[in-house]
This record gives sequence, C-alpha cells and structure tokens, in this order.
Amino acid sequence: MDSSATKAIGSPRRITNWAGLSLSDLSLSADGRHLVLVNAGNRIDLYVAALDGRGGMEPPRQMTLEGRNNIPSTWTPDGQTLFFYSDRNGIWNIFRQSLDERNARDFVVGPGEQTEPRLSPDASWVLYWDHVEKGGQTSAPMRLLRVPISGGAPELVAEASRGAMLRCARGRPTCVLSEFDKATGKLVFSAMDPLQGRKGELVSLEGHSAGSPAWDLSPDGSTAAIVDLEEDQNSIRVVQLSNGSSRLVTLGGSKHLSGINWSADGKGWFVASSSVHAATILRVGLNGEVSELWTTSSILGVPLASPDGKNLAFTISTFNSNAWVVENF
Repeated sequence: MDSSATKAIGSPRRITNWAGLSLSDLSLSADGRHLVLVNAGNRIDLYVAALDGRGGMEPPRQMTLEGRNNIPSTWTPDGQTLFFYSDRNGIWNIFRQSLDERNARDFVVGPGEQTEPRLSPDASWVLYWDHVEKGGQTSAPMRLLRVPISGGAPELVAEASRGAMLRCARGRPTCVLSEFDKATGKLVFSAMDPLQGRKGELVSLEGHSAGSPAWDLSPDGSTAAIVDLEEDQNSIRVVQLSNGSSRLVTLGGSKHLSGINWSADGKGWFVASSSVHAATILRVGLNGEVSELWTTSSILGVPLASPDGKNLAFTISTFNSNAWVVENF
C-alpha cells in the first residue's frame, strides 16, 4: 500500500495455501515483519474399531492422518481394506487404505469430484458418483461411473438426479438406486446392474417431502432399512423391495438417528445417535432391541460394518481454531 494506506502499489501475492479452512482476525506487527491470523475449520477423520465378539466394541484407532474430510464408503470382501472419499486435494476424490497401512493410496483422482465409492456384488468393480459442473449448473445430473477394482479407466454406468444414492448387496448380482421424484414426492427405488445400467423400478414410497432419507440395503439385497422418514428420526422403516410391504421399528427414547448401515449378518443395524451433549454408536436388532457400543462428545458419522463382522469404520468430526504467525513473507 502507499503511505496513505488507501491505494495498492503492488500486485497481490499468495502467502498461505491451506484448503478448506477459514482465515480471520489478521493483524500485522508494527515493523511489518509478522502477520498473525486465526486458522479455523472442521475436520472429519476416519476411525476403525474392532468388535469384540461379545456384543461390545474396542476403543477406536485413527486411520487418516491428513486432509480435512475423510468419509468411509465401502469395504473389500475380506474386511481388510476401506474405500473412502476425501477432499484432501481441495476437491473430493476416492482413496483406498488397508487396515495395516498408515497412509492412503490414490484410487480415483480428478478431474471433477468423485464421491461415495461402492463395491459391485462380485467385487470386480468400484462404482462411484462423478460430479462435473458445467457452467455452474448445480442441477446437472450426476454420473455413475465404474472402475475395475484393480484400477483403470472409468466407464459410464448411468446418470441420475442430484441426491441419488446407490447400495450394492453381496448376495445378488444387482445394486439398488434411490432417487427422489420432486414431481410426485415419492422416493423411487430401482434395480441397477453394474454393467448394463438401470433395470427398472422396484418400489416407490410416499412421505419424503424433505428429499432422500438415509437408507441401507440388506446383505442379501432384498430389504431396505430407512431412517428420517417424515419428521420421526428415532425409528427405522424396513421395506421389502419385492412388494413394497413395510414395518416400523421404533427405538424409543429421544434418539436422533443420522444414518444407518446393516450388520454383516443381516440381523440388525449399526446407527449413530446424536444429542446436544453426546453421540453414541448403537447396535439395533431387527426387533428394536438397542445396545450402546461407544459414546463420545464429538460428532459421529454412521458406522460401516466390515463384511466379516469384525470391524466398524466411522468418522469423528472435530473443530479446530488456532492462532498462527507468518514470517518472512
């Protein structure tokens, strides 16, 4: 700036390179050699905890050590490797990491943004959503792409509306896609073949004015378990995809479920329940019986059970706010 501090006499020059964070409260020392600022932001890390076989859970251990947000999405069939998506590069990309590795490996990295990897029923393909904005059109369809699990060039499977969700079973050769139909207000479930694309509508449900709720597919692919139906978030609706028949499992108490995942044996679900003071990982039986596995004061993501039933993967969200001093700039 000039001596009046009202006019720039130089070109802007970048000082920091921190993605996904908020910088505030800048202040310069009197001699102009030190800049102080506050660096704040949320961080979501991936954790894994062993199930002890007696209905309990061991203390979790942190898997991801870098990046701002790291969200698990699917396990390999042997329960030894996780696929997750992260914005550690400034945009969402897909990574894989084994339980015995300290660092993740790139799997699908740009262009565009890639999220929610899912393994095909035969474990040959990784299916994921590719978000490519064109001219700022946020209403553009999402593309469902596939990549061989060994890596390779992506191939188009289908296009779907924003908010669509995909789940794949281990006992049937097809996956299931859900989309919210704004015109009818219905949540529509369709069969999705990893190689051939859409295979036709399975069932549609009423009462989803808020959009697509959280849901998961049973291991055999026959049943969807859904939370956040209408305004009641302490219950789970179990829907048979063959005929649309359903039943409601109510958990009781003031539980607020943020998502759901089936257990590996198909005999219940793992859910995260949150309140103002704490968040808890719950195991819920098909009859609604609830067991508390672990409680924390942090924000929890939905637990994802490994196919062998030995581990849970989930996220813990933390907020950090630190003061930094920048020198020699």
